[in-house]
Amino acid sequence: MEAAGLSRVAVAVRILEDAVKTLGISSEVGKDVVKAVHALLKHIPEGSVPSGVQQSTLEALMQRNQQMSPQIAAVRAMQPPGGGAGGAGGGMSPPAQ
Repeated sequence: MEAAGLSRVAVAVRILEDAVKTLGISSEVGKDVVKAVHALLKHIPEGSVPSGVQQSTLEALMQRNQQMSPQIAAVRAMQPPGGGAGGAGGGMSPPAQ
């Protein structure tokens, strides 16, 4: 069970590292993302999550995202113009566990 959780964290770290490239390491949010990545990496020793496990976790997350896309679109369509209750930034909610 813990291995599956660490795999998800490792995938999240990869996504965050990619986001920093877009945000810029010197931006305020970029600096916060870098701090978060460093904090998370302490819990994922090098080689503790095989790349195959990371890949299968990423594929499962992508498949779940594809399955949820119509539902997300329906919810967004019901929101009033201007973002609705989502607040600044919008974005996806964390997956339910």
